[in-house]
Amino acid sequence: MGAVLGLAILGAVGVASSSEPVLTEVEPTWYEKAMALADRAAIAEAFARRGYEAPAEAYLLVGGVSKVAGRPAYTWFSLGDTGFRASADSFWPASMVKLVAAVGALTTLRAHGLTGSARVSFTDGRGVYRGAVSNLYSSALTHSNNVAYDRLMKIAGFDAVNDGLLSAESGFPFMAMQRAYDAANDPQLRISPEITYDERGRKGTIPLRESDRVHSQCPDDGNCATLFEMLHFLARVVLHDELDERDRFDLHRTDVAALRRCLDASPTRIGAGVEAALRHPIAVYNKGGRVPDRVVNDHALVEDLRTHRRYLVAASIREEGGKEATQERLTELVRRGVRSVKGELDGGIPAARDGGVPIAISWRREGEGAAPLRIEVAAEGEIDSLALYAGREEIARSRGEPLVVTRATPGAALSLYVAIARKGKKIVGYKTLGLALRDPNGDAESSALETFSPGVHLGAPRLVE
Repeated sequence: MGAVLGLAILGAVGVASSSEPVLTEVEPTWYEKAMALADRAAIAEAFARRGYEAPAEAYLLVGGVSKVAGRPAYTWFSLGDTGFRASADSFWPASMVKLVAAVGALTTLRAHGLTGSARVSFTDGRGVYRGAVSNLYSSALTHSNNVAYDRLMKIAGFDAVNDGLLSAESGFPFMAMQRAYDAANDPQLRISPEITYDERGRKGTIPLRESDRVHSQCPDDGNCATLFEMLHFLARVVLHDELDERDRFDLHRTDVAALRRCLDASPTRIGAGVEAALRHPIAVYNKGGRVPDRVVNDHALVEDLRTHRRYLVAASIREEGGKEATQERLTELVRRGVRSVKGELDGGIPAARDGGVPIAISWRREGEGAAPLRIEVAAEGEIDSLALYAGREEIARSRGEPLVVTRATPGAALSLYVAIARKGKKIVGYKTLGLALRDPNGDAESSALETFSPGVHLGAPRLVE
């Protein structure tokens, strides 16, 4: 290695006294990495240059899927902060959440040694159900059947979904699934009845389960989510075989394949816009939603069948002026959004798992009180460049030599640093460092929930499609 390069950067961040919470290394979640690294300006700037005004209550998030150290990585572009804004008074996730119910049911079955082929029997507010679980998730995903969705949630269990699948540590700090969509017949998802099962001679019973857990980020027992969370969940299903083991849901391979087929067969509301932007034929794995006269949305993993580039796209707008007119506006929003960033995806900073050539990041305080933070970075192997980013801002770069950076001490909010080693333009090494002030007793001073307000939740929709 060559000589160490030094760079002093002054940052406008909070400083804690020695009597306050301790500066601590924190493992950043997928949500925190995406939020810190997403470009929130490019789409809006492109719209302004073209004189285009997004539809009322437009939410839009576009991601490019690449590979870092052989695993999927994601470069994100959000229309303002809408990709990370939780269900405010203008956004209801509607039927986009049905994939979560399907995966929840399947992971509960896996805990009993079962797959989606298991036949189950139980009684709910609609009567008796007897049949294969795969029939339920096929109906929920391809036909957006609300009864099937509610029954999948009953099989999964309220706490298994909200405290298990949708943990903040897994990248779901806002998301909550609490509302039944066939509420006129059975309004309660908090109670799962006793369920008997049978699969290839394996028989047994899942006992009755009840929950009184409160998810304060999602009031009125609603269903809440951000577009990022929806896409993060969908990507973990469609890209299952490519993921790091820590990012895989506990699903049998036959159910993974079946879920992909269902998502491929599901009607898409954003496919036409993506195809118009790419100008190539595409494959779309998606689940959309609609509440008449309120909201229309969709989220998808899209593959360009000519270039084999893959994209993650989610969009939501208010429904007004009729179903067809709303669909035209949604298609145009997606077309313009994807077109504005499709050439920028390789230049962005991806959110990824650490991996590739070994990179070491060390840090220390240069004294007490308001003393600055010193960060050192070194990479092994043959590389052409080494760069360090504070969020999206590049703060140091070398031709492979170690880096030394001086920063102001972070505050309570997580500060994310990313070191990237490249060979040519290819990322060959990736390493993250998260720092934040934390209570020495283990209580976090802040969380992703404080970053954006969930807002006021919508009342119960009359009809969810």
